Amino acid sequence: MVHCLPPCGFARCYVLSDREGLAVVDVGSVGAADDAVRFITDLPGVSLAQVRMVLATHFHIDHIGGVARFLEFCPPATKVCLHPLAMQYLKGQRKLCRLGGWVTGFLSAAAGSLSYVRRASHLNFGSLAGIPLPFLRDHRDMGVDPDRIFPLDGAGRKRYPLGFGGWEVLETPGHTEDSICLYQEAEGRLVTGDTILHLDGARGPRLNRFCWQREEIVRSFHWLKTELSPGVLYPGHGEVYSADGGNVLSLVREE
Repeated sequence: MVHCLPPCGFARCYVLSDREGLAVVDVGSVGAADDAVRFITDLPGVSLAQVRMVLATHFHIDHIGGVARFLEFCPPATKVCLHPLAMQYLKGQRKLCRLGGWVTGFLSAAAGSLSYVRRASHLNFGSLAGIPLPFLRDHRDMGVDPDRIFPLDGAGRKRYPLGFGGWEVLETPGHTEDSICLYQEAEGRLVTGDTILHLDGARGPRLNRFCWQREEIVRSFHWLKTELSPGVLYPGHGEVYSADGGNVLSLVREE
């Protein structure tokens, strides 16, 4: 099951639940971390002791800014799982990729996401790690013990098991070079990170225009359409979107 947390900052935060425990995706701010703690605590028969992993769909501040705070409430065995390229960012072996589309993509997405910020802690990111600006790309400390951070291990594959609840990791470079989506085929659920946004309810979801390489995000999207048939889409920004029995990716706009 996918639980979409109530608005808790720019990025949407999701809790994945299964008999194996819980996984939490994109804890983007200190406020989001606190909201996730309250949400999990309020779930019947569930506790924070069941959180097995925390994932980020990419290494941007609004998707990792609350991870350190959230881990304060989790058991020591809870892992942080990141793309291998994000591991290189953390070690200073690689810098965040530069992004284009600041006017056509970033400003509109930021404006649309602002309505999900409900209090000051939703703007508290804990650190400056994950800001894709030239003069800030050297900030890479998430405030998390390195021993708790593990790379997603796809062994060069674009699609591979997450090792939790039947979920798979899909490597979808484009918005960033380390972008991933998460897919549960049995229930047709796709968590897209910032590959696909849904901030315009009237027009439906669209491919993100704020990206590292436009041709790469288009290529990743076409690959998703070829590989998958999800019925429900959980975007990195905006509202959950359902296809009412069809393939939700066929309803995503590319412009």
